[in-house]
Amino acid sequence: MEAGNYKDALSLLEKSLKMNMEVLGGDHMSNAAIFTVVSNVYAKQKEFDKAIAQLRNVQAIYQQHSSDPQLQAEQLGNTFLEMAKVYNRSKDVEMAIENQAKAVDMFSGLEKYTDTDYLAELVMTLSELQDKANQTEEALNSLRIVEKIYKNNYSEVHAKTCKVKRNISLLCLKSDQNEAALNELRQVEELERTLYGESSTQ
Repeated sequence: MEAGNYKDALSLLEKSLKMNMEVLGGDHMSNAAIFTVVSNVYAKQKEFDKAIAQLRNVQAIYQQHSSDPQLQAEQLGNTFLEMAKVYNRSKDVEMAIENQAKAVDMFSGLEKYTDTDYLAELVMTLSELQDKANQTEEALNSLRIVEKIYKNNYSEVHAKTCKVKRNISLLCLKSDQNEAALNELRQVEELERTLYGESSTQ
């Protein structure tokens, strides 16, 4: 696959999947990993519908195995992330947003991801997709969540928080919320003065 020989990669994966199904059954958890790699091969060939179909198989397998709800939520969250990436590559931003939002919901419900940088990065990606689709208010709401996480983790006077506030100001400007944009930018100016000094190029 990495060498670009997708035909041989698919042939090997199909054999692997057939053997796995014969030995362990069609709904065995280990099939999900094979379907995921098959999806990657199709995505690399820009056969996005086929890539999504493979990920639907992965989703179905994980939904059948609910003995560990925490693990199931994490697995489904990762599957929705993969779907979001494929939809984004295929220029279907609406479906990318839908699946990225599902992933965020899954990870938000897991205690080990609560207020983590990983969750913030997922929400940041959601905001970028929403902005791409001209869903400015939704993108702003997502950035506010990221801002809150970074404030909790690093305090307000930190480069990560400052960067998010700058992005918030730009979205405010984009949606003609000029006073809000100016207020955010003034805060950014003060933060950057504190972080980088009076004479910094920042």
